[in-house]
Amino acid sequence: LYGGIVQRSLDGSKLVSPGGSYDDVLIDHNDDNIPVSLENDIIPDAGAGIYFYSKKFYAGVSANHILNNYFNFSTPEGTSSIQYSPNAFVTVGYKVSAGDNFGITPNVLYKTDLIESMVDLNTIFDYKNNILLGASFRSYLNKQTDAIALIGGWNITEKFGVIYSYDITLSDLKTISEGSHEIVLKYKIFVDKPKAGKEINNLRYLYY
Repeated sequence: LYGGIVQRSLDGSKLVSPGGSYDDVLIDHNDDNIPVSLENDIIPDAGAGIYFYSKKFYAGVSANHILNNYFNFSTPEGTSSIQYSPNAFVTVGYKVSAGDNFGITPNVLYKTDLIESMVDLNTIFDYKNNILLGASFRSYLNKQTDAIALIGGWNITEKFGVIYSYDITLSDLKTISEGSHEIVLKYKIFVDKPKAGKEINNLRYLYY
């Protein structure tokens, strides 16, 4: 479970619409849904999920933005609302041992906003659960290919690790996108089970 707030800004003074009129003073987008100045809004946000894992298998289901709120921005004719749509995620993975030191973990991640759906097909190779190398292929279910990603990681200690991913765009956006970088830092907090107290035999009941 998570909860929080989200802030978004929309600077209408930097937008240009096809039918608009612009000079040094006047901004007229000729569209009543577009603000003419910098607008801000803050909304509450929440999400939930469940995750199961064992030594080799894991699966999870989650959803974010479940409050289905709207950002409201002032416009010349009133208010323009932009929905913060919910998204659902389903993931399944299984680790296959390849000798004493190597492991292969294929993984599938399904994502949807109930309008568009996307699938990530991932494979991670690891050496002694320490050094990670992998690749990911991402595509919409309408068969439009979106991107591939190259992944590398290192578990520096038992608790701390770092993962790096580079996305290579394959969709029509590749003409204007040079890819994206992602760095994830992870830190595990181990929760120990309460230790059993010392057993004390009560002589009064020992022989009953």
